[in-house]
Amino acid sequence: MIKRLSIISLLILSFLNLNAQDVYWPSGSAEINTGTNSTYLIQATSFDGETVVFGYTLGAFYLDDNNDLTCGGLTFWSGSQTDIAVFSDDSTTPEKDGFSEGEQITWLAYGTFASQTYNASVSLVMGSENYSSNSINIVSEFSIDATAWTLPKPNFTNCDPN
Repeated sequence: MIKRLSIISLLILSFLNLNAQDVYWPSGSAEINTGTNSTYLIQATSFDGETVVFGYTLGAFYLDDNNDLTCGGLTFWSGSQTDIAVFSDDSTTPEKDGFSEGEQITWLAYGTFASQTYNASVSLVMGSENYSSNSINIVSEFSIDATAWTLPKPNFTNCDPN
């Protein structure tokens, strides 16, 4: 019985690891530049409600053709106002390599000290979290959640155990 339980546990862990998605953070905007963007001006950044001075990369992510989160814009927070150029899909290429018009932006942050990706949200003074090419958006605060980002858990509630 213990051996069977161990094998089942190993299979479940293997399934979860094989289906895990790592978030790839590009080295800079040049790597993801598609030629058209939207600008998000960021006035302040906080981590779990505390002001952040430095040590975080802030990013805007979209779902690509494989339903994987892909970075469409990023900047390094250095304690003063900055901007993120969030890039649109390049219609001259067959793959989805940027945001579609009206697509919801998923905000994430990478903490360099902990080497960890975190969920984030924005408070907008002007603009939208839905992508629009050539727009200017003003973010009063980029809020980083203290909980590390993880993939959504698989839903086993509809599985037939027999």
